[in-house]
Amino acid sequence: MKPWAGFVCLLLLLLRISSLLAHLFMAAALGWLLLEILGKRGRRECYLVNFTCYKPPAERQVNTEMSIYLSARTDPIIPEHSKFQWKIFLRSGLGEETSLPRFVFNEEMVTTLEEARVEMEETFFAMADELFARTGVTPQDIDILIVTVSTFTAAPSHASVVANHYKMKENVKTFNLSGVLAVHMAKDLLLVNPDSYALILSTENTTVNANYPGLLLSNKSKDAVRAKLRLLHSIRTNAAADDEAYGCISVTEDDDGVYGVRLRPSLHTIAAKALTINLAKLSPNVLPLREQLYYAYNWLRC
Repeated sequence: MKPWAGFVCLLLLLLRISSLLAHLFMAAALGWLLLEILGKRGRRECYLVNFTCYKPPAERQVNTEMSIYLSARTDPIIPEHSKFQWKIFLRSGLGEETSLPRFVFNEEMVTTLEEARVEMEETFFAMADELFARTGVTPQDIDILIVTVSTFTAAPSHASVVANHYKMKENVKTFNLSGVLAVHMAKDLLLVNPDSYALILSTENTTVNANYPGLLLSNKSKDAVRAKLRLLHSIRTNAAADDEAYGCISVTEDDDGVYGVRLRPSLHTIAAKALTINLAKLSPNVLPLREQLYYAYNWLRC
């Protein structure tokens, strides 16, 4: 056997091994790519297709001075609670184009069930009409309808009123809530209902100012291009087990039998605590690693 024959055999063996390793590497890469594709196909995204905020008619807009006068006439300041009431009022973000409810402008200023129902319907229909016009989505395309109203309940429910008004399809999933869990709930529903649209109509008016947002969410791949945002994380903290938090907002009657919303002075503290907990949960998902390490360093120093 010639001296160089052993070297050639060794070289051929190494070539075969390297070829085998290359094939194994390619197979692993293709397998990883296939799993990634299947994972993306199985993972449903949640897109914010469009949103709107209801703006009442111009005749219901007043300046700051008039809004203070009308609000005080509607809800007289109780002497022993005056400091807290004015603190809430002045920090509510009222401006020179503040919109007030319809009944405030009536001479009698009587709040009735019918007046509240008309105001809700006016708000919901205006938001839904604008969303349908902006997106080209029709009421019959809606698969999930979530309506939230903070302190006013009625029968039929607000969700039923909206579904009836727009003659939505029979299998539309409707939910009538009294809190602000709509986005979190819609995201969970879109995860288990493929190729769906979710319409959220919400009101929040327990304080002086009122917020009326409307959102159209989707998990359809065709909406990825035109969507305003893609929902990645939603955080929710339930503080109902905390007695102080549980009673900071309540709908009740006072000693004179006047029905209304009671806000306790601890509301600001409870809200700040809940916000802190939510930010702590959300931060690892949105902050870069450097900021997280910096936070951990400062926390350890304290």
